[in-house]
Amino acid sequence: MTDEYKEIEVVISEEKDVDDKHLFKIQCDANQKEVIHFLGNLVDELRLEVFRSEWQSKYNHYVVYDYEPYCIEGYNYVASFEYSEEVENKIAFAKQIISDWVGKVNKLNKLLALTA
Repeated sequence: MTDEYKEIEVVISEEKDVDDKHLFKIQCDANQKEVIHFLGNLVDELRLEVFRSEWQSKYNHYVVYDYEPYCIEGYNYVASFEYSEEVENKIAFAKQIISDWVGKVNKLNKLLALTA
């Protein structure tokens, strides 16, 4: 028998703001505290400045908080970073680290579910 495991999903996107500023966004489920903790450590290590950190409802995109809501069920955590061409290499490096980490954690979780 195998137990169900929840796969970690992290969405990484790039877009331009209204003022033509480049934004790098990382989005994950707000219940995945280990992912938020990992992202916070990575941001500190790479010395990236968080432009905006918010909790967005999964069901109504108009509901956005700039603080952690009391009940985080049904919310996504979104961290936005404003960057210029000078730090573009750091952003590419962060994308690679995040995708590698998510892949490794998902593989380990799957193995744990198979052996449990």
